[in-house]
Amino acid sequence: MSDIDALLQTLSTRQHEVALCILAGDSNAEIAAYLNLHRTTVERHVAAVLRILGARCRSDLSRLGAANDNDPPARRRPVAVLAGF
Repeated sequence: MSDIDALLQTLSTRQHEVALCILAGDSNAEIAAYLNLHRTTVERHVAAVLRILGARCRSDLSRLGAANDNDPPARRRPVAVLAGF
């Protein structure tokens, strides 16, 4: 398990979903639509994810994932979104 994988395990389920969307390059508005959340809720989740993972911005998070040799989730959606919940 890489460092990023270990850190991802510390996130809540929703934070993990948001982190995957960030790594896929989604904007806050896109994440809100995919996860059926208000945009300010997404902003709070994004801030928490960045803080927990030690990233200053979304780009840092992407670099962190790339540095740990993780495949970017490339439009991968959380299971709840795929299932239509």
